[in-house]
Amino acid sequence: MASEKFRFLLRMPVELRERLLEASRESDRSLNAEIVDRLERSCRPTLARRAAALLRTIPVLEGEGFMKGRLRVTLAALSVLVLAATTVLLAVASGPSKTTRPSAVITAGELPTALGRYLATTQGFESEEGPGSAGEAEFRERAYPDNTISVAEMSAARAAFARAEDRHTNKGREKKGEWTPVGPSTALYPLENFRNAFNYVPNEYVAGGRTTSIALSSRCNPEHCVAYITPAGGGVWRTKDALAAHPDWKYLGGPLGINAAGSVVIDENDPSDNTVYVGTGEGNICGSGCVAGTGLYRSRNGGVTWTNLGRPEFQGKGIGSIAIKPGDPDTLYVGSTTALRGMSSSCCSGVTRPVPGIAKWGLYKSTDAGQTWGFIHNGSTNVADCAGTADPREFANTLTCSPRGVRSVVLDPSNPDIVY
Repeated sequence: MASEKFRFLLRMPVELRERLLEASRESDRSLNAEIVDRLERSCRPTLARRAAALLRTIPVLEGEGFMKGRLRVTLAALSVLVLAATTVLLAVASGPSKTTRPSAVITAGELPTALGRYLATTQGFESEEGPGSAGEAEFRERAYPDNTISVAEMSAARAAFARAEDRHTNKGREKKGEWTPVGPSTALYPLENFRNAFNYVPNEYVAGGRTTSIALSSRCNPEHCVAYITPAGGGVWRTKDALAAHPDWKYLGGPLGINAAGSVVIDENDPSDNTVYVGTGEGNICGSGCVAGTGLYRSRNGGVTWTNLGRPEFQGKGIGSIAIKPGDPDTLYVGSTTALRGMSSSCCSGVTRPVPGIAKWGLYKSTDAGQTWGFIHNGSTNVADCAGTADPREFANTLTCSPRGVRSVVLDPSNPDIVY
């Protein structure tokens, strides 16, 4: 049928393919589109075909006179054939034609259904070969879901970039539009004399990795600025001069029972900035390093000593977020998630998730500074719907409640009784 489209497999010499690729780049289309265009042009009526048709119409008659007449017509037809062949060679040598590129066919399985339907209506989309260049791919990505970028959109983008570039920086110490690393650039983990299954550090070593949480005091000044960070598998680090050119970081994670940390927050109700909470266990989802923790910890002396809070509720899980109610330091919210336990010598095997026997994952609240906790939310309007490990269907994401838990919790600054 004329409306049907078919795929084809074409073998060709390397030299010919290179010439066709060069021609496709010059015509700003894919290799497939270039081949299809040339095949279509080769199927059109040509002078050569017309000459051959003329020869077929000449009757074959006997006699010398007739033979001489046919010879003259034959020579004329051969001249037309030579002219046609010369025209084709010149076309190949001069490069690709500038005809309109054909629209490629979007086939089932290559794209998400909704995207495929949209792109099928977009003129000039090439799905067989992909974008003809990295620049074209980048342009299409920026233009999506449209197939082009208007002048108004370009102007708005320039204005937004200019506004971002002019944002305030710290008294000119950093250059506009640039990031300044503040460390710890050399994360030296000290020897742990009391080794166990959670904290086995046989010697001092330098390590690195992703940072799961940052807490910065709201009372910073150039001479004193407290900040805490929690690397995913690196415990807790603190600096008291976060605004210095090279902040001095100190490792505080040893007493937490495990180096996996997911969240850290400074209690803004304490004007000394010495009260800090750390949630062990990473709240993110990953296949190897998002390790379960040992609970929530609090320090009232800037991380020198720690007290474990809510071990029954949070052990074996990840803590992705901690919120403390302004004006009421006894009211705490903790977002907990499932996390993995166990690792083999080769990545990502020997893993258990969720950890058997853990408490329900989701949002917890305490009104007595962490002495007792109540389970208040995990994605359902009825908290009783959520069962945790008691019902395997929840982790399999076949029930109303979240299969992973609560990753983030935020209190409304204008009304801390509103929880997000």
